[in-house]
Amino acid sequence: MENPDKWLENPDKCFENPDKCFENPDKCLGNPDIFSPNKNSPEKFTNEPPIRQEFTKNARIVTERKEDFSLIALERAIPLIILMLEALLRRLPGGHPKRKDIEESLRTQKAGYNGEKSVDYYLNFLDQEKFMIFKGLRLNNNGFFFQIDTLLITPFFALILEIKNWGGEIHFEKNFCQVFQEKDGKTATYTNPVSQAKLQTRNLREWLKNHNFPDIPIEFLVVMSNNTSKLKADPGYYEVFKKVTLAIRLIEKVSEIEKSHKQMVLESKAMKKVMKVILQQHMPHRPDILKNFTISTTEILSGIICPKCLSFTMKFHYRKSYCDRCGEISQTAHLEAIQDYFLLISPYLTNSELKRFLNLPKPDQAYNLLTSLNFPFTGTKRGRVYYQPPNWQPDMLLPQRKD
Repeated sequence: MENPDKWLENPDKCFENPDKCFENPDKCLGNPDIFSPNKNSPEKFTNEPPIRQEFTKNARIVTERKEDFSLIALERAIPLIILMLEALLRRLPGGHPKRKDIEESLRTQKAGYNGEKSVDYYLNFLDQEKFMIFKGLRLNNNGFFFQIDTLLITPFFALILEIKNWGGEIHFEKNFCQVFQEKDGKTATYTNPVSQAKLQTRNLREWLKNHNFPDIPIEFLVVMSNNTSKLKADPGYYEVFKKVTLAIRLIEKVSEIEKSHKQMVLESKAMKKVMKVILQQHMPHRPDILKNFTISTTEILSGIICPKCLSFTMKFHYRKSYCDRCGEISQTAHLEAIQDYFLLISPYLTNSELKRFLNLPKPDQAYNLLTSLNFPFTGTKRGRVYYQPPNWQPDMLLPQRKD
């Protein structure tokens, strides 16, 4: 649709079943440009580099009545690195020397994600007619990516939230921009999140300027998601007292910032344009997880994992997988194996690569399976390459349960 005002014709439909937006994005009332291409239209992918296709954006858009804004422009997704670490643990031998490092990394990543999710709760108490909210945003500024845990944009100012899930006693040191955490008799040292938020502020200001947006004031807060943390700072480190807060005081702090910004900078049309461009430019981080842990693809266990006995003894036959060990039958086990391949090896594959990874005895099994999944592809015959659809999950292809 060419006219974005048509978003407002029947916005309530979006709330009846928001997931339907992704089953058939071409029918969405909003701007289809910010949604992923239809998975049944592979030709739409052929004009983009394969890696870029992996990151085509999906966003749950909530449209407010009249000219006010009340929306989560970008919902928080489970970080790819968490999904990758989980897949890596599934497909490494039990005695692998890197397992402990991977498990510790997974604990750290989950703690950060859970902290961000807990702060999301307090955002529900914001004035529902003033804010656009982007969660887990990552943008490219002159060739360098920067990530913002949460970004709030109003017509008057923008606000960056840098979220930390640290417990125990947290001490902010002024001279060397470090933070010391005392917990369970141990001391940990971190980069000062105030300095991180300042750098994000600078990057966001440059990014907005490079995209010809008005010079909107940008504020930041460091939010400690663990409300039982004890916060301390060096004497005279007034910036910490002003910019660092426990999550429970977030709304109070936002209200204080609102009072200091009375001049409108972004009108309704500009707000819509900011949202559209941010969503178009957002690119989730896809780390090379095997390289990070110095693990070879030959160390990754192939095969279909049984969801019941967790063995690699499942065999695929006609859209289902059967376990030779326990007799379990699964409609999704082979799809979850494909998801593991996308997470660990590559966001694209060929018939031969799928055959090898799923331990399929016949080449035509791989071809028929990939054809049935309607993955976007390029090339023909033996040169055909299939790509992971954006935000594809194994259960997307299952029939919906009828209540």
